[in-house]
Amino acid sequence: SYGAEVRLDPVEKITHAKFLLVDDAFVLGTNNWGYGGFMLYHEAGLRSSEAKPVAALGAYFEKIWATSKAP
Repeated sequence: SYGAEVRLDPVEKITHAKFLLVDDAFVLGTNNWGYGGFMLYHEAGLRSSEAKPVAALGAYFEKIWATSKAP
C-alpha cells in the first residue's frame, strides 16, 4: 500500500540475507533487523562503498529478484 514492490522466494528456497543497497554503497549483515539483532547478540556486518563489492552485491540481488515472484 506504500508503493514498495515485494517478491517471495520460490518455496524450495529461503533467503536469510539482510542487506541494504543504496546508490553506490551497501550494508550487509547476519543480524535480523530488530532490537536483539542490533543490541543483544554477537553478529557480523559490513558497510562498503567500494565499486567491485557494490557491483557484486547488486548482481546477487538481481539474481534473487529474477527468481522470485510477486505475492
